[in-house]
Amino acid sequence: MKEYNKPSLKKSFGQHLLTRAGLLQRIADVAADHDVPNLLEVGPGMGALTQHLLLKNKHFLAVEADWEMQQYLLDSGILQPDQLISADVLRIDFTKLFGGEPFILCGNFPYNISSQILMNSLHHADRIPVFAGLFQQELAQRITAPFGSRAYGGISVLTQLVYHPRKCFDIDPSAFRPPPKVNSSMLCLLRREDRPDAQSFTGIQKLVRHAFQYRRKTLRNNLKSYVRDPGLLADPYFELRAEAIPPEAFPDLWRRLTKTS
Repeated sequence: MKEYNKPSLKKSFGQHLLTRAGLLQRIADVAADHDVPNLLEVGPGMGALTQHLLLKNKHFLAVEADWEMQQYLLDSGILQPDQLISADVLRIDFTKLFGGEPFILCGNFPYNISSQILMNSLHHADRIPVFAGLFQQELAQRITAPFGSRAYGGISVLTQLVYHPRKCFDIDPSAFRPPPKVNSSMLCLLRREDRPDAQSFTGIQKLVRHAFQYRRKTLRNNLKSYVRDPGLLADPYFELRAEAIPPEAFPDLWRRLTKTS
């Protein structure tokens, strides 16, 4: 069997490759076993997860920013040129993929950009009914946190308005090469039917950012710079902190403040 030069792992890309076949199969099952015909893998690396995903009979694309990894995937025959997008996932126009059809987005996400990948996907949820992948455990806890908990914050609200997030399992550092310094969690996010439309979501995101700006302050204090008329915040409701407000209350709060400000 022909040997191919293995690319070096680069810290700047946040590369930690999974090495356990059983885990790779579990991740592929969680990510791909949905009635969605297309699948985009982010950061395929050397193709360990890719090879399991390719068996799922989906129209498959992978996006990889590392030139050495790109060459390895092509030279080894794991991927064909028309399956590989040579780009930074944060610069991709999701609307141009798969001919406008919906797709699953999944991957062993680089932890240094995983929250950005998620936030970008929230704005394109109309195209992404399933979002599944590995996150740093601490971030995964924030994504899935219920309101009122210590981990609950802006990313909890925004994610849970658009998706139903579920933690599938945890993964310890020894499953990766090189091992990261933190534990990881596999999440699967299924799109909500009652999510805000894209335009409303952008407005709600701005409100949420202000509401959680200072965790120990009340909504009234945090939203003073958000509203034109501070009198709008006179209601006792605004004496609450943002962490006490469930995700589904933020769209109503946004409409209330937007309509009257």
